[in-house]
Amino acid sequence: MLVVTCDNCQHFDEDAGMRSFLYKFARFLGDVNAVKKGRVGRRIGRRIAGRATGRGLRRLFK
Repeated sequence: MLVVTCDNCQHFDEDAGMRSFLYKFARFLGDVNAVKKGRVGRRIGRRIAGRATGRGLRRLFK
């Protein structure tokens, strides 16, 4: 992670963009792997469950 102390810190935006790209790419590779192994339904179910859990926790700790 790039850490720079200055008045106009735009360096974090660049780092966050790269991290966002890497997470999306990893999710895509996981999808490809699930298709290869024939576990697409399981992956979709877990993704939906994870989103529901995240929303519930967000409402709980809001």
